[in-house]
Amino acid sequence: MKPGYGVDDGAALHFADDVLLRTVSSRIGAKSHYVSINDQQEVDEQALNVLFLGERV
Repeated sequence: MKPGYGVDDGAALHFADDVLLRTVSSRIGAKSHYVSINDQQEVDEQALNVLFLGERV
């Protein structure tokens, strides 16, 4: 498996020049992760900080 990103509905990844600048969300609780395989051939999921862009009510 190649490393990559997983994002919930309502979340998006903001890239510039192939560099991840931030993860944003229009939905409270939406998450995103960077997923890869570690040296023990196990799935490694790293949670990314998500900036909520909406108005909290």
